[in-house]
Amino acid sequence: MPKPLPSGLQIRQALPDDVPSIATLLSLAPDDGSIYRFPHILEHTEEMCEMHVGWLRPGVHEPTSLIRVAVVPVDGKDQVVGFTSWTRHETDPEEPSKTRPTKLAAEVAPADKFEEEAPASSAADPPQNYRALIPNATHADAIKRARKLAPPSPVKTTPSYDLRGLAVHPDYQGHGIGTLLAR
Repeated sequence: MPKPLPSGLQIRQALPDDVPSIATLLSLAPDDGSIYRFPHILEHTEEMCEMHVGWLRPGVHEPTSLIRVAVVPVDGKDQVVGFTSWTRHETDPEEPSKTRPTKLAAEVAPADKFEEEAPASSAADPPQNYRALIPNATHADAIKRARKLAPPSPVKTTPSYDLRGLAVHPDYQGHGIGTLLAR
């Protein structure tokens, strides 16, 4: 039986100020591919968090991405306890056998504090000062080979919604928050 929803829970579109909290959630709940590529990822959540901020920051402003957050009020402020990231693909009118991302979210104006910062590196290319998160080259090569052999993703040829990410804070799992975010 699911636990009751937290009091004051709201689901809304992510704002620029939510990016660090979303990155922290992703760092606490990495996917299997991340663990496979970075075997010690759970021991270095701060470094992963910085990498996640790099790809999340532009996504919050991109109207072809919809990043939704679940927030609960804690000490008068919204605490992000879950998130989902979606894209929608429609048939490309110029190439009907392919799809293209289409507008899904309202545009979010950039926050001043993010405009001045340099973009963070992606998880695929960690900065040199990231000693702990050096990718396992053997595993990374195996992933590349497997992707080349795999058939093309249906997302590239079939109109669809693509769930790009979902995470719920461990303290709030089992309440049905992930289900609400997926709906």
